[in-house]
Amino acid sequence: MKIAAVVVTFNGLLHIKNSLGALKNQSHQLDEIIIVNNSSTDGTTEWLSDQTGIEHIIQKNSGSAGGQYTGIKNAYIKGYDYIWCLDQDIVPERDALEKLLSTEEIKNENTGFLSSLILDKNLDIAYINVPYIRNFEEVLQALVMKSNIPIISASFGSLLIPKKAIEKIGLPVKEFFIWGDDVEYTMRMIQAGFKGFLVIESKAIHNGEDNYLDPFLVMDIRNKKTFFAIRNTFYVIRLRNKVVYKSFIRGLLGCINFYFIIIKNRFLYHRQNPYRYSILSLTALISSFFFVSNNKY
Repeated sequence: MKIAAVVVTFNGLLHIKNSLGALKNQSHQLDEIIIVNNSSTDGTTEWLSDQTGIEHIIQKNSGSAGGQYTGIKNAYIKGYDYIWCLDQDIVPERDALEKLLSTEEIKNENTGFLSSLILDKNLDIAYINVPYIRNFEEVLQALVMKSNIPIISASFGSLLIPKKAIEKIGLPVKEFFIWGDDVEYTMRMIQAGFKGFLVIESKAIHNGEDNYLDPFLVMDIRNKKTFFAIRNTFYVIRLRNKVVYKSFIRGLLGCINFYFIIIKNRFLYHRQNPYRYSILSLTALISSFFFVSNNKY
């Protein structure tokens, strides 16, 4: 069983130092660590160039989506059996990979991905990494049986993917750039007939941004990340309803509901340019229906 880790980094020198140290110290040793560097300008490039025992790929900044696309493709071509995808600000516990590999689900041909439990630096649940579930009954049954929890999406926080899933569904969508690329990718696995699981015993710490329950409330419309976050979320809402309910209408209504919720919250709790935010969100909603035609899997 050959396993490669893929980490995407951009201007996160301190984060990548911590992440790389944790990866090299795993109780189940990795066969290779692939770092995809989106042209960092904060000293990350120079530091990584001095490191040994890694493959350092430098490319233009194409976000998390473009970085994982490159890293997963690179590892897949090399023939690795499993690819462990992580964000730069994730520090997995020493036995995180070992716990993923020791699950019963790893032996199941229908398993498309396994996710660690992601906690924030205060050891609370990292809201941005919370996976989607199909229904609460499956979760309750898993908790009663003390088994891993079935999920229909997961983040690139700590995500283990077998080669067979990549063979069937391809690579992440580069055009997502950032935000929701991991959710779309794992949901596409579910849509293709695979299963996903949250492995509670495998843990990783998210040392990144503040742990907001509603990140859309604090997003700055001057940051291009905001447009991608909203547009991609609209797309994911439609995909989720297609996967779970096989309903386009339900997905459309879900998008409309999400639009009015984020706009309402913006006006009530965050006064920074609420009208411009409304226009940006509407543009993102319309764009989410058209950009998919450019995808190259």
